[in-house]
Amino acid sequence: MLTPLLLPTLLACTPAGTSDIVPKTGSSSTSTLTGFPPLGADLVVTDDSVHTFDAQWILPSATLRADLDATLTWSAVATDGWGEARDPATFQVAALFRTEASRADTARALAVDQLDALVTDAWTADVAGDTQVRLSALQGPGGAFDPAVDLVEDAGATLLFLLCDRDGARLDPRTGLTIEPRQDEAGSVLPVPDAVPRIEWTAALDGDTLRTEATYDDWPLDWSAVTTDGYGQPYDNARADELFLARYDDVDEADDLSARLVDLPATAVDYWTAPLSGTSAHLSDLAGFDALASGGIYLVGARCTTCLGPAPLWVAGLEVR
Repeated sequence: MLTPLLLPTLLACTPAGTSDIVPKTGSSSTSTLTGFPPLGADLVVTDDSVHTFDAQWILPSATLRADLDATLTWSAVATDGWGEARDPATFQVAALFRTEASRADTARALAVDQLDALVTDAWTADVAGDTQVRLSALQGPGGAFDPAVDLVEDAGATLLFLLCDRDGARLDPRTGLTIEPRQDEAGSVLPVPDAVPRIEWTAALDGDTLRTEATYDDWPLDWSAVTTDGYGQPYDNARADELFLARYDDVDEADDLSARLVDLPATAVDYWTAPLSGTSAHLSDLAGFDALASGGIYLVGARCTTCLGPAPLWVAGLEVR
């Protein structure tokens, strides 16, 4: 397992405690639609409400001479793994991870945001403005990458090289490959191929939509019943460190936002966040939040701001009457 001391800005997720909803006083709601009973203020998220995010990383593998320092270059990369055009000098961080798993299992763990469970060592370097890096320039908690020690033949281990952007405290993998050290290999320069590494993903927000009214003073939120996250893994609330609420005006229902799941803040009309602790909160805890708007389409969810996964841990749609 990756310890909290190993690249905390990369993969460590702050453990959170547990808490119960503390009732807050608020005005009672009277439905504005004659003949319809008022909807409650309490918002309860269950597994039936949570989004799904299915992804796989297709990562090529390349060989390098074991035991010797080498240069990795990405000067030919014009399209990243998300299919976006790139100036190769705009990648911000080069990261190298060692896992005690096969290449296939390592790529699968990256896709479902479980790489930290496999990583035993990690090294990074800031590479903004560059298109190559020496392995020995990568730094980890135990010091620089040492090819004589760290670049060795090991059938039970995988070296995963990623070029990343920064997304706040987290690294956002954009392309990469796996490295196979071999004693019979002569090469000491390894190019990252253009457009070959890629992520393929689909998402759905078609679960049970939360519904409430706009006339309350506050809205208690409880997600203690969530047992499976959006990646299909057992939900670990200790990994979640941020609660968010986003409002959208250009859609008719929450499911219309599925294609934006990896970049929700960019197209939101309003976006509010709060540090997350426990399995319950109030919407009034969100910084700058005032009230829900009648007729609005919202998404509420929890994310890990230091994990490699691009999607939140859970997201639920919220409609306001």
